[in-house]
Amino acid sequence: MLDALSPISSVVLESVGSTYGSGEWYAGYADRVTALVEEAGRVNARLVSQWGARSLQDTEWTVDTLTADLIEAWDHLTPLAERGLELWLELIQQGIRPGDHT
Repeated sequence: MLDALSPISSVVLESVGSTYGSGEWYAGYADRVTALVEEAGRVNARLVSQWGARSLQDTEWTVDTLTADLIEAWDHLTPLAERGLELWLELIQQGIRPGDHT
């Protein structure tokens, strides 16, 4: 049982008002997810094209070239992964927010 002086007993959760409805939020969210997926597709296609061109040119794949390619891919894909995680967290937060979720 919680004691009346316990810090947990004094916590009150209140719903946070939204400036727009969940339908409007979902439409904006879907647009942001679509933009992220399109950008990820473009980045991945470019990386695959570069790697494919190198393979067709019969150039040697060395540790140096592989390392450079991985660093370049990391530089391009890390911001996309970050945006994806932010969108996922936004979705989770929207789902646990008290109030109307229709």
